[in-house]
Amino acid sequence: MLKPAPPLTYHALLDHQRQSHGLSYQQLAERAWTTASYVHRLCRGDGRPGYTIVIRLAIAMALTLEETDEMLCVAGYPPLLEIKGPSNGERSGRQPPTGRASNPSADS
Repeated sequence: MLKPAPPLTYHALLDHQRQSHGLSYQQLAERAWTTASYVHRLCRGDGRPGYTIVIRLAIAMALTLEETDEMLCVAGYPPLLEIKGPSNGERSGRQPPTGRASNPSADS
């Protein structure tokens, strides 16, 4: 019988991504504007990363949106983009202004 895989942790995923991109702690730190010791601590699992550093590290490694969202989720943050279709087929969100409110010179 197969054992279930252990839950994915941020530090394991970060270290895997760092290694798969061929980056040292120092190289990743320089690209993310932080210190090598902090990156090393995060890769060991010492401490919880802030939202901003998760984003900066993802950018530094040129991760895809899906990979960045995975990093955010395992760090305990919501993904950058949550794809939610409208429930009734209508567009959601703010609509652009229409009529006179959008063109004040039309009153002349």
